[in-house]
Amino acid sequence: MSLHDPKYLDQETYNQIFAKHETYRIFKPLIQDRNTLRFHLKEDDYQLREGLDGEELDLFFDGEMRDGFVSIFRDRPEGKVFAKSIPWEGWDNLRPVISEFPKAQIVGVDRMGQVMRVGGGEAVVEQAVGEMVFDTTVIDGYVYLIGTGKIWRRDAVDTYSDS
Repeated sequence: MSLHDPKYLDQETYNQIFAKHETYRIFKPLIQDRNTLRFHLKEDDYQLREGLDGEELDLFFDGEMRDGFVSIFRDRPEGKVFAKSIPWEGWDNLRPVISEFPKAQIVGVDRMGQVMRVGGGEAVVEQAVGEMVFDTTVIDGYVYLIGTGKIWRRDAVDTYSDS
């Protein structure tokens, strides 16, 4: 089966794309459009936690697991159907979404307000918002960051308005 077929992923295609990253698991699918499938990957915490006990296990945080992204482009010629961005290290509870503004790409924000974007040939860390962020969402193509008593809208790269 080809990624150009109507079905998205069969087992063979999954193995071809994701088997290379055996310590990572799909954490969240990010569907951009019918031809662009993006996946947030997380390092497998079970493998990382193996052999840890007591205090060591209690000190194990999400930020110690690396994040990654794989994008599948079903409308591209064979051999150019996927791209990857691995690893991203030091992100605590990264919450990626698909932004449509200023361009279509993954925008991820972690609990500490660090912001990154991946896609369109970029893999960039943006200026942090400087406050804790608990969730992200997209409304009308804009990324919104939800903090404690505050909501920011990402108006452009490194530019946020708050309410």
